[in-house]
Amino acid sequence: MKMNEIYLQTTLNKFLCLVIISVLFTTGCGAIDLSGLIQDSSEGIPAIALTPQSSGANAWIEFPREGMILDQKAYTFVVYGADAIGVSSISLFLNGEQFPAGQLTDLSDDGSQRQVRIDQSWTAPFEGTFTLVAVAATKNGGTSPVASVNFCIVNCNPVVSGMDNTDTPAPVEVTATYDMVALFDANPAMINAGSCSQLSWTVTGGYEVSLDNVTVSESGTKQVCPCVSSSYQLRIDKPDGTTQYLLTEVQVNGTCGGGATPTWTAPPPVSTTQAPDTTGPVIHYTNLVFESCKFYGQAQISDPSGVGNAKFGYNLNGGGWYWVWMQDIGDLWQSEVGVSLGSGGGETLPIGDIEYQVSSMDSLGNETFSPIYPYHYTSCDG
Repeated sequence: MKMNEIYLQTTLNKFLCLVIISVLFTTGCGAIDLSGLIQDSSEGIPAIALTPQSSGANAWIEFPREGMILDQKAYTFVVYGADAIGVSSISLFLNGEQFPAGQLTDLSDDGSQRQVRIDQSWTAPFEGTFTLVAVAATKNGGTSPVASVNFCIVNCNPVVSGMDNTDTPAPVEVTATYDMVALFDANPAMINAGSCSQLSWTVTGGYEVSLDNVTVSESGTKQVCPCVSSSYQLRIDKPDGTTQYLLTEVQVNGTCGGGATPTWTAPPPVSTTQAPDTTGPVIHYTNLVFESCKFYGQAQISDPSGVGNAKFGYNLNGGGWYWVWMQDIGDLWQSEVGVSLGSGGGETLPIGDIEYQVSSMDSLGNETFSPIYPYHYTSCDG
């Protein structure tokens, strides 16, 4: 198909998509009869009024991004919606065809669905240009403005918004010029002891991804059932040698019957000719370091059988205990991610209290916990 034909087909698809959206929110979520909707060109197309837009409603497409050129394989579309009153549904259309209604994930902390997310699985059926459209419907009957992105599968030229694609373009070099998309969350983020939460993540770009030091695929889910409030860490190793960390937390109300401690991932035992090692690592010189309104835990850790791993636990301003992995940075072990001195709503607290503790396990599975230390900070610098 020539590029002009692709453009005309894509334009027609986008127009049909908007007409279908109009009918959807005019008639409700039941079956839609499209017979007679598109009339003969001499008669024109009947005017259809959209449901009044909600002034605060919004919808945005996190993946794919505008102008992406992707391989022909399976993907997960990630779309968000937000409204002060609440979002009741998100409708997705691809080249004018509507996806079946998807399950919403409520990201608000009070069940109001003020912010929601939808993950739509899709496998690219062929090479070509695609247009994805999203509209959020609100609980008071309004709709968000239409969000749309144009993207390509394999070797083609997406009709990027704001560009003139009516002329045959020059050949496009297929390179990974788009920004990495990385999402990581837990649902629900608060559970009762003995219940479970599901971690889900999506990373695009062909990077190496690991969850709590275990290699995983770029997209996936994992069920976790912690007995104490816990942090989970997604590590993304990029081709340029840099590393990005994403952190999500699951808060636990109550305790499990046995008072279980966090589960560790221990490396295989190290053979030794010495007497069996039955004690955990020695943890000393434990302290906090502050940088850019975040704090990191540090400690010196040693063990004759080798240090297997270490975790840094913290309780910030009485918000509950959380644990993050530590890494060996030479003569010290330090938490891999910094903890923001915030209230949970993005506001930095200039004065507060921190309780912290370090736990370490040697290569034979022997574990040691340091004492719990209190610290009172009076600024972002500690």
